[in-house]
Amino acid sequence: MKTERYKYEDMIKFGRDVLVKIGFSEADALITSKILVEADLRDIHSHGIAGGSSLGDIVDKKEKGGIVIEEPIVLKPQKYSAIFNINANGGLGHVATDLACDLVIERAKEIGYAKAFIFNSSHFGIAGYYSEKIAKQDLAGRVSCTSPIWTRPFIESGVYKGVQKRLGTNPIAWSIPYEGGILTLDIATTQRAVSPAIKIAEDNYAKLLRLKEKTGIDYISNIDKIQGRVAIGQGKYQEIQEQLRKNLETRLEELPRQYILDQNGKEVKFPLRFNNYFKQNFWIAPLGGTVFGYKGFILNLLVEMDNIIGGGNPNPIPSGDQTPAGRVSQTVEAYCIDSLRPLEQVKKDLKYAVEVTIVAGGSCMKLPGQKEHEHTSERIVKGIPYSVEQIDKLVEIEKKAGVTFEAKPIIS
Repeated sequence: MKTERYKYEDMIKFGRDVLVKIGFSEADALITSKILVEADLRDIHSHGIAGGSSLGDIVDKKEKGGIVIEEPIVLKPQKYSAIFNINANGGLGHVATDLACDLVIERAKEIGYAKAFIFNSSHFGIAGYYSEKIAKQDLAGRVSCTSPIWTRPFIESGVYKGVQKRLGTNPIAWSIPYEGGILTLDIATTQRAVSPAIKIAEDNYAKLLRLKEKTGIDYISNIDKIQGRVAIGQGKYQEIQEQLRKNLETRLEELPRQYILDQNGKEVKFPLRFNNYFKQNFWIAPLGGTVFGYKGFILNLLVEMDNIIGGGNPNPIPSGDQTPAGRVSQTVEAYCIDSLRPLEQVKKDLKYAVEVTIVAGGSCMKLPGQKEHEHTSERIVKGIPYSVEQIDKLVEIEKKAGVTFEAKPIIS
C-alpha cells in the first residue's frame, strides 16, 4: 500500500481546526486532536484521525446530535472520597476521560486509590493513552469503555443461528510503571476490535470508487445487494483484484481469519462497504473465538456491568447509531504501587519481572505496548505514514467542515 509521511504537528493542527470550526472550544479541540493523532503515532490507525473511529466520526455525530458541545460535569456532592461520577453531557469522550485522569491521579496520590465513572459519553479513542497518562505519574492505571453492540453471547454449542448481538468490543487498558518503562495492556474484550475492520471496509470502498472514476468500471453499484457476501466471492474477487492492480497499482485488503462473521457464522474476508447491512448483521466473536470464548465473554460482560454501576446504559447500544442512543460510558482508575514497599523498590522488582519475561519470550517477543512505543519514537522524527485512502478521507472532512487541509507530505 502506497503511503506518504506527514508531520504529527500538522495533523494535530488540522484536527484542532476542524473541531473548532464545528463549534468546540480551542482547548477541547486540541485535547481531542492530540489523542486521535497519538493513535496514528502508535500505528493504531483504526482509532486515528482518519480511522474507523475518527475525526470524521466526530463530525458526523456532532451533525446528528450524538455528540454535542457541552463540558463534562463532576457530580457534587461526592458520596465517597475515592470515587468520582462524571456526566460527559453528550460531549467529547476524549475530554471527559482526560479530565477523569487528572482527578484520579490527584486523589490517588492523596489516599492511595481513586476511580471515576463517566456516563453519557462518546467514544474516547485509544484506551491505552489514558492508562499510560496515569502510569507516567508512578501510579497503576486501568481504563475501560463500553461500545455499540458487535458481539453475541458465548454459545457453548457454537450454533449462533437466531442469537442476537448484545455486547460491544468493550476495550480495557491497564498500564503499570516499572524502572525505565511502562507496561501497557490495551485490548478489546472481543476476538478483535471492530474499528480496523471498519477502516478496511471504507478503504476498499474508496478503492472501488477511485477505480470507477478512473476507468468507468463499476463494481460498487450492487454492493448493498450482496447480502452477507460483502466478502465479494461469487467469481468477482480475482477480476476486481486484477483491475485494481492494473489501474491503481493496489488491491483490496483482506481481513485476518476469524475476524468478522456473517449472520450464519461464516467468515467475511473482503468487506467492501461499512453500510447498514454490515452494522446490522456482521459480528465479532468473543475473546477466545466461537469455540473457546467463554472466559472472553465473561471479561466483556464484566466491563459492561462495571460501567453500569456508574451510570452506563444497561440497554444494548445500537451499532452505528449517531444519535444519543449510541452514547457510551467509561471507567478510569488509579492506584498507588508503594503500599507495601518503597516506590523505587517496587519499580525495580517490576523491571526484573519484565526482564525475566523477555528472556522467556526470546528475540521474537514484544512486550505489551512495546511496538506502539517504538512506532511513536520513529514517527515523531520521520513523520506518520498515511495511505491515499486516509488522506482522501481527511479531504472529505475538509470539505464538510469548511477547513483547509494544509498538511504537506514530508519529502525525504
